[in-house]
Amino acid sequence: MGTITITRKELYGLVWSEPMIRLASRYGISDVALAKTCRKHDIPRPPRRYWAKKQFGKSPRKTPLPNPSDGSSILLRDPEECRVSSPLLRREMECKMAEEKKLETKIEVAETLRGAHPLVRQANEQFQGAEKDDSGLLIPPEETPLNIRVSKASLRRSLLIVDALLKALKQRGYEVGPGPTVEILNVQLEFSIAEQLKKTQEQPEEHDLEGHYEFGHSRFNIKRIPSGCLELHIHVNAYWITGCQTTWRDTKRQRLENRLNKFVAGLVKVAARKKEYDEEQEAQARERREVERRDREERKRRAEKRQQIEAEHQRVNSLLQQAADWQQSQDIRCYIEANKQRYLASHGQIEEGGEFAKWLVWANEQADRLDPLKDSPPSILDEPVPEEPKSTYRWQSESCR
Repeated sequence: MGTITITRKELYGLVWSEPMIRLASRYGISDVALAKTCRKHDIPRPPRRYWAKKQFGKSPRKTPLPNPSDGSSILLRDPEECRVSSPLLRREMECKMAEEKKLETKIEVAETLRGAHPLVRQANEQFQGAEKDDSGLLIPPEETPLNIRVSKASLRRSLLIVDALLKALKQRGYEVGPGPTVEILNVQLEFSIAEQLKKTQEQPEEHDLEGHYEFGHSRFNIKRIPSGCLELHIHVNAYWITGCQTTWRDTKRQRLENRLNKFVAGLVKVAARKKEYDEEQEAQARERREVERRDREERKRRAEKRQQIEAEHQRVNSLLQQAADWQQSQDIRCYIEANKQRYLASHGQIEEGGEFAKWLVWANEQADRLDPLKDSPPSILDEPVPEEPKSTYRWQSESCR
């Protein structure tokens, strides 16, 4: 971030030359931070209502600078610094801005609207029948191609300024369109021209003696009227454009017509900053998408891992169950053999078709059903249990009524 060094006396002069909030905005800091800097270096600031008094032509007292021989240095943000960090983009921006300082590229404002830009001609026709608002500014017609907020007296001048700008921008190879808008460095910007308002005090024609008493300071009607001072403004979000000037207006030393090249240079600077900002946002969006993609893949990998582990658990449990069943079938066969030997010792032989012979067949079938290495014989245990039929008692009782 670029900084400049000014003396204590220079900051004192700046503080008393324009309101604190406007000065702070120009240096890209808050008015609170600027006030702290003034207190730190013992620089007096204008009191409340100081600028209001000056606006009405009064000369309020200016607090002198204490210890004016103190030449302390103060660091402030460079108001010309626009925080374009990309070397290539900054070089391109500086080249375009340098062109605006050459004498041969000076933007000249025509004296007549003859041969004006089509957008200017269209706006001129639409504004001819426009009505005024309470402050005296023309109400822009619907679907007007230019953003203009001026009085009838300043309409021709503002159209000539916009006409000169549109022609100069087109001559430099920039695309212009309704709004007006301009495309610089593949970035579209919108700008406008407006007339500043000034406050006036009007004394009522008659005073109602029967009504309530009014103090002297409140017996005037405050009204805002066109000042004749025009300003060009670039429409951008101020929270990321800090360090770039966005407004150019008439000053006591220089009219707006003589500041059009600086305005075009300002458009280039804002476009460069906006392009870099958009690229930063896109890079952050890509990074977020990449993080989300990795998160999705990681979640998918963990889910697949859990499925594999669960499947392996099932295989192991099935193996353990089969081994247990096989062992149980072997135990049953040992038991059958022992029971068979006991029966032969007692009866000598096994009677074919007898109860014990039937039991031997049934017991071996149960051992085979448990043995996973043998085909399981059919069993009634594998058959589904028939459902109980629904009772018809209620239907019979109702039909008998």
